[in-house]
Amino acid sequence: MKNRPTWKPTAKQVIAQFRADSARYPGDSSITGLIEELLETSDTFLEEWSRYDVQELFNGNKQIYHPSFGMKEVGQVTLQVPNNLHIKIVILTNVPLISI
Repeated sequence: MKNRPTWKPTAKQVIAQFRADSARYPGDSSITGLIEELLETSDTFLEEWSRYDVQELFNGNKQIYHPSFGMKEVGQVTLQVPNNLHIKIVILTNVPLISI
């Protein structure tokens, strides 16, 4: 998985979103335990977590890797359920590539 071109930017984004999500549950031992484990076992997590980047929701275009079709540009819309902040709905849509 790490050899895919989108792995690093996706990992960065997911870790920044996890930081935002984890802030909603201060003192939750399962979350702090997971963070400690990831810091000890993942160089990427350690590097990105040390940056203190925070990203609530991502909306926009991104590159994903599909095992059958290879690299694909998609649009992503992320919705947050207002009464359940731990629930997110992520919608991916086809986006035409625009060449200028």
